[in-house]
Amino acid sequence: MKPPTPQQAQAGPKEDSQKELEEKAKRLPTRVWEAIKGNAALAGVLAALLAAVIGLFGVFYQQWVASNMAEQERQETLVQTYFDDMGDLLLDTDQPLRKANQSDEVSVLAQAKTLSVLEALDSEHKKSIVQFLYNAQLLRIDAPVVSLRGANLRGTDLRGADLSDADLSNADLSDARGITSEELEKQAKSLEGTTMPDKTEHD
Repeated sequence: MKPPTPQQAQAGPKEDSQKELEEKAKRLPTRVWEAIKGNAALAGVLAALLAAVIGLFGVFYQQWVASNMAEQERQETLVQTYFDDMGDLLLDTDQPLRKANQSDEVSVLAQAKTLSVLEALDSEHKKSIVQFLYNAQLLRIDAPVVSLRGANLRGTDLRGADLSDADLSNADLSDARGITSEELEKQAKSLEGTTMPDKTEHD
């Protein structure tokens, strides 16, 4: 039998040392657990610490849920207030909004309300506003009453929204979801100066 080479001789102790470290690592959790079980005071401290961490997590979670609920209520209130105000303008017997021109005071007021509420809403609620304007026939290209010029519609979820013949000139639809730039071009009647979902500006 050939005697081991110097390299093999050096490798032997290293391998043994590595195995010892691995065995110690495997036994460490058991030793720690045994130490904890054998020390009532330490076990009590760790139990109290764990309970505090769990309790703190529960508090943070409750705060997060409450914050989300409050934000959703705020968004719903903004949308409902907008619908109520626009409904009053639409039903006004002296100067109904639907028959107004863009330069009329009632139309300017409606546009200001629209741009303001869009700035404060998330993408899902923005979709509700756009669909409302379309259904109320306020965005039609042949007689647009409310202009979305400069409207913040970034990230709006437009899945299922019907924008046929809508005038979306100069609106910001960058990162809009649920509709591609190509689909928007097929639906909307006017996209002059509009920032498209792919962030390009339409001619």
